[in-house]
Amino acid sequence: MFKLYHSSSSKRILNSTVKTLKYSTPIFKTLKTDQTLNESITNYKPIFQTSNMPIFICLNKLKTIQTISNIIILPITYGLKVFDLLNFTEVMYLSLIGIGLTAGLYTSSWILSDYLVVFVYISDDEKKCRMSYISFWGARKELYCNVDDIQPIQCSKLDIFNNKVKIKNNNKTFKIVLPNSTIMNNAKLRILFGDEVI
Repeated sequence: MFKLYHSSSSKRILNSTVKTLKYSTPIFKTLKTDQTLNESITNYKPIFQTSNMPIFICLNKLKTIQTISNIIILPITYGLKVFDLLNFTEVMYLSLIGIGLTAGLYTSSWILSDYLVVFVYISDDEKKCRMSYISFWGARKELYCNVDDIQPIQCSKLDIFNNKVKIKNNNKTFKIVLPNSTIMNNAKLRILFGDEVI
């Protein structure tokens, strides 16, 4: 049997240990890098907001739902065929519908909404840029970069639905829809993307 003895010295040790744990950083807490801290301190002002943002986000999120549905439904339909609850023609129709919907969602989102920039911000000194964009699966993500790293948009007849935004040292090609969007500051938007955007 173990007994806990209380004394003045043990109480002081216990109190000091509690204070140390209270004000120390948790072991598994993710520490922010210096760059992240600097970006959070920098003051950014919005200069652009795309139109129909909820539709684009919904389009990308539907890919997740449709992909999971295919993974679940297609094996079930083939299992039902094994037990003679569905014939071969019905299984093929269900498979083609599922695969066709998935292919259509992937293609349309690839053209319209993958890595689509929905918000653009610029710092007070006009040296830093922050862009909010839609990820492949529909999540909103943030991108921080220097203004000088953004390549001017080159308008092309091939860019029917949107314009392409390229950034130095970044392999992704971002999209931006300028028509019918909300532009808070034309001059600052031209600083980021060049004179051809407006």
